[in-house]
Amino acid sequence: MVRFLTAIALTFITFSVSARDFTDYPEQQIRQEFRALEKLESAVLSGGSADPEAILLENPQFISSELLNRESFLSAAGDNDPLNIPSFWWGCCLGALGIILVYIFTDNDKAEAKKAFYGCLVGTGVAVVAYFAYFLFWATTASALAY
Repeated sequence: MVRFLTAIALTFITFSVSARDFTDYPEQQIRQEFRALEKLESAVLSGGSADPEAILLENPQFISSELLNRESFLSAAGDNDPLNIPSFWWGCCLGALGIILVYIFTDNDKAEAKKAFYGCLVGTGVAVVAYFAYFLFWATTASALAY
């Protein structure tokens, strides 16, 4: 019963601390930023071009907005992650197969394949450390039970 009451108390404390008062944000500024995003959305949907450079050339007013700047817009649109999963995680979770899949999915992009390779190295290192930790655990347990 004590654990249950402690869990409930911790839950209430967590939600009361993380609750924020959103009434102090200026409503006019929020509406203005959303108007800029709505204009960008309508330009993308009506223009037919999904290329970020073409959108910015056709609509230069988006660059002057405080909300949108050229670098962040182009970097967000230029992500080359296969299936929206970072290349590092493809290599880390799937190993050599992940490297091959990234290389194929990204149309032979060597930079992304390199990220997948680093992920493969990290994943292999973690697996080796976990294997030795598991082996040492059972070796020490078996030696303790033998005596």
